[in-house]
Amino acid sequence: MSTDSIYKRLCSSGNFVENNSIDTMIVIETFLNTLIRVDLMAEEKNITVNNRQYTIALNDQTQLNAMKLRRLYQQSYSDMDSFDEVSSEISNTINNLLKKSVTPDVLEEDMDGAVQQILKMYEKKTKK
Repeated sequence: MSTDSIYKRLCSSGNFVENNSIDTMIVIETFLNTLIRVDLMAEEKNITVNNRQYTIALNDQTQLNAMKLRRLYQQSYSDMDSFDEVSSEISNTINNLLKKSVTPDVLEEDMDGAVQQILKMYEKKTKK
């Protein structure tokens, strides 16, 4: 559901006047931020890599990054001519995935294991 459709639903419910007042916009922004936080906290999974515990946030952003990473891996195997470009994008995607989805910060020696576990979680989630 888009922000506009949520806004129109809130305004049509009779609880808000559709006049774009600052108070109305603050209430709606607070509501939307709450929805986003709930989505981000929707599911978490603990993993262990090299005897260290990490928590993975299984949200839309994690899934998008995992899907992108899987696609980039496939591309790197099928198109050796663009390997340098693809490997750079793989590195950026891994950094985004670990930075935005895993707490605490992943140690360098745990990165590969953490990425592999995230990709496995993603695969399981998409098979459901």
